[in-house]
Amino acid sequence: TTNYNTINTTVTITVEKASISGINFDSVTVEYSGDTHTISITGELPSGVTVKYYLGEEEFEGAINAGVYEITAKFTDSTGNYTVPEDMNATLTITKIDPEYTVPTGLTGTYGNNVSTVPLPSGWTYDDPDQVLDNIEGVEANVTFTPEDTTNYNTINTTVTITVEKALITGITFSGDTVPYDKSVDTIEISGT
Repeated sequence: TTNYNTINTTVTITVEKASISGINFDSVTVEYSGDTHTISITGELPSGVTVKYYLGEEEFEGAINAGVYEITAKFTDSTGNYTVPEDMNATLTITKIDPEYTVPTGLTGTYGNNVSTVPLPSGWTYDDPDQVLDNIEGVEANVTFTPEDTTNYNTINTTVTITVEKALITGITFSGDTVPYDKSVDTIEISGT
C-alpha cells in the first residue's frame, strides 16, 4: 500500500446453485401384513427441498395389497438455491403370504362314491379330486386349496390321503311269506339289489 493505491469497485458475484448429494431411492420388498407399506428416499435433504412420491400420475401414499408398485420420487426446491436431483424410480414389492390355515392332510369318502365335502373357512374353495373311490385301501390325490383373498394369500397345493370307508348296503329287505301247500318247494328271498 506504500506504492499503490487501493481500488474500490463494484463486482458481480454469481452464486451458483448447490448440488445435492447422498440421496438414494432403493427398491423394497416386504410381505403382505394388512398394513400400509411405503417407500422413501434415504439421505438428508437441505431445508426448503422436499420430495413427493408418485404412482403414475397420482401421488403415492402407500399400498396395502400384494403387488408390484413402480414409484417415482420427484424433488422440488422452494428456495431456488439447489439443483434438485433428477426424478428417481424404485419398486415397492409386496409379496403374498401363506394363509393362517392348516389344510387337512386327509379326506374321507365312501367306497363307490366321490370324496366327501371338506369343511373350509368362509370363502375358501378346493378342487374336488373327483376320485371315484373303488379301492378300499385308500388313494392319494393332489388338491389345491384356494383362500377367498387370492390377491394377498397363496393357494395351497398339497397331496392328501383319501381314506375310503366301507359302503353301507341299503334297500335290502327280507320278509316272510305265506303260501298254500302245493307239494312243491317254496322259498323266500331278499328283495332289493
